[in-house]
Amino acid sequence: MEVEEIVVNLKLLQLVGKHQKLVTRDQFLNIEAKSLVPECVRRWRRGDDRNNAILKINAIVAAAIEAAEGHPVMRQYLKGAKIGIENMKETYEECSQTCARLDTILDKINAFIIIE
Repeated sequence: MEVEEIVVNLKLLQLVGKHQKLVTRDQFLNIEAKSLVPECVRRWRRGDDRNNAILKINAIVAAAIEAAEGHPVMRQYLKGAKIGIENMKETYEECSQTCARLDTILDKINAFIIIE
């Protein structure tokens, strides 16, 4: 994953609000837009689900941590991404597995920030 792609995705993660979901089908993450077509139908047609979102977020965070050695600013972007990940936990608060997986990603970020 290229540094620019990582940075854009981390910045977008920071913008995820409570009860918003991610579109993960492309190279870059996106926030699900409002539409007349129900969200569940759009997500089903795209093949998007929370599992895809968590896998992509995890890959982005892992790539950011790996790239941080040559790009110290990555630490700030990871701190910002924590905001959106925390908001996603509220979105999926009824699913303990999803929250646990998001907590694992947050733990990874926190451990990296403390080490640096």
